[in-house]
Amino acid sequence: MKRIFAKFLVFVIILGLAAGFSQDVRTSYADEISSGKSSDNTLIIRARDCTAVYNGLIQGEGDTTYADAADIAEKVYVEGLRSGDQLVKIDLFSQGDKPADYPIYVSGAGILYGAGNPKDSYDIVYQDGVFSIKRKDLIVTTGSASGKYDGKPLTNSDVSLSGLVNGETAFVKATGSQTNAGSSDNTYSIDWETADSNCYNLIEKLGRLVVDPLEATIAVDSASKIFGDSDPDFTGTVEGLLKEGDLGEVKFVRKGDDEAPGTYTGVLTASYENNGNYRVSEKKGDFTITGFTVTFRANGGSGSMKAATDVGGDYKLPACLFTAPDGRMFDCWEVYGKEYAERDTITVTGDTAVTAKWKKTDPGHVHDLSLVEAKEATCTEEGNEAYYTCSGCGKWFEDKSALVEITDKSSVIIKALGHKWDKGVVTKEATYTAEGIRTYTCERDSSHTKTEKIPKKERRSDDDDDDGGDGTVWTQAGSWSLDASGWHCLENGVPVRNDWRYLPYNGVSYWYFFDGNGLMKTGWLERGGSRYYLWPFSDGWMGRMVTGRQQIEGKWYYFEPAAGKDQGHLYTDTTTPDGYRVGADGARMP
Repeated sequence: MKRIFAKFLVFVIILGLAAGFSQDVRTSYADEISSGKSSDNTLIIRARDCTAVYNGLIQGEGDTTYADAADIAEKVYVEGLRSGDQLVKIDLFSQGDKPADYPIYVSGAGILYGAGNPKDSYDIVYQDGVFSIKRKDLIVTTGSASGKYDGKPLTNSDVSLSGLVNGETAFVKATGSQTNAGSSDNTYSIDWETADSNCYNLIEKLGRLVVDPLEATIAVDSASKIFGDSDPDFTGTVEGLLKEGDLGEVKFVRKGDDEAPGTYTGVLTASYENNGNYRVSEKKGDFTITGFTVTFRANGGSGSMKAATDVGGDYKLPACLFTAPDGRMFDCWEVYGKEYAERDTITVTGDTAVTAKWKKTDPGHVHDLSLVEAKEATCTEEGNEAYYTCSGCGKWFEDKSALVEITDKSSVIIKALGHKWDKGVVTKEATYTAEGIRTYTCERDSSHTKTEKIPKKERRSDDDDDDGGDGTVWTQAGSWSLDASGWHCLENGVPVRNDWRYLPYNGVSYWYFFDGNGLMKTGWLERGGSRYYLWPFSDGWMGRMVTGRQQIEGKWYYFEPAAGKDQGHLYTDTTTPDGYRVGADGARMP
């Protein structure tokens, strides 16, 4: 800070007659100190700092004299003025035209001494202030645009520039472009022409260029085969791609390796490369393995036995329910010329006829009864109520005295219960080089299990690691990000909030929902007047929106499976497409 001592010779006239003002003689403050002439009557006058905004013109005090007490108090700080004395005049000078800091010079102090105050001069220290010219805000505004992915750059040339001063000129042009699905700022370039970029502070109000994924549909054809045959070549159709190969080579495959006869719903699916430019809806196909029919021949007996259908591989022969001819009793079953006892196991490789064989009974027959103890049905085997059989005639009785004959033998047979599979656990995680395994356990018998393959993970061709090394797994449209609170989806580094996203993970794409904090939701979700269920279990696709028939906490529900705006919504108070009535809460009614 520049400091100047000015020594004033003050002529004092008695108050009431005239006022005395000081005259200054400028000397160097450094010289005053080095010569020892600095006195205790130091008066410090410092200019107050002030600011202005660039306007293209010369600004500042110029060379200005202030003699009004209020103006002087506004312009300078004063320290060391004795009581009764007054500062009644001051000169200021400051000037500048570009954004910078300029000195405010202060000089020319005039002092009116009070009555009775010493008449000697003050040692005055002038301290410069700072006059700052700030940059002018210059606002650049670009337009926004949105559309579906079409392989062409999305742009918007709308742009404006506001805030130039004093006739200065500059030219601005919108340069933003977004081709792939995603979003980015509509950027710009600027030619400053007559304006000086150092005089302006750019304020950007940039529009967004948003490209939504294009809808594509993969429909997998349902297929079938005969038990024991190899799987056929699976087929399907792909619609909605701009050009063939945008999803790589689309392959149609079967999920799981079950070979028992029956229909497996939704196991035919598609394998393809993820492409963030498409929102792929997949309609899965069903696979039916057709078994064989086992029929029963009475061979002279009476009554009927229901044929067993969709049989393949091992088959346990049932008890004979035919009524024996007079004077005869059941001996065995005959299959392809071989004899088998009841409940023996045969191998079925085609349509099979099972024939009852009878043997003669003793005319003087006395029942020789044996107790067949009650047996509970299991997942795979029939059970039965307790009853008695005669080893001589083969008849069945309810009591050990043979008083009540059981003529309908099926009435004491309890059908096998079938498996009740749990939700399954991942027993082998999928990697980028190998499939994983999910294992299901029967809730009725934990010794019964089945497995299902988990597809291999897929990575981008330029990704050398399993993930980003920071809890982030990259996709083409955005990124999965894991922190202490859970999973998030980032698009250009910004979390998705209060919205759905159709995202790939572990090679399979599903719908996921992210709440107001950007956290992936699980469990029940109510949105837009519909209810959805987001898979809450850690199986490689936690948080995915479920579709079709689902068992949740012991109750069956049905969620819209078809792709579209209603996909995943819960059916309520109606009859579902699979033929069941559901109540207001969506649960299947008895």
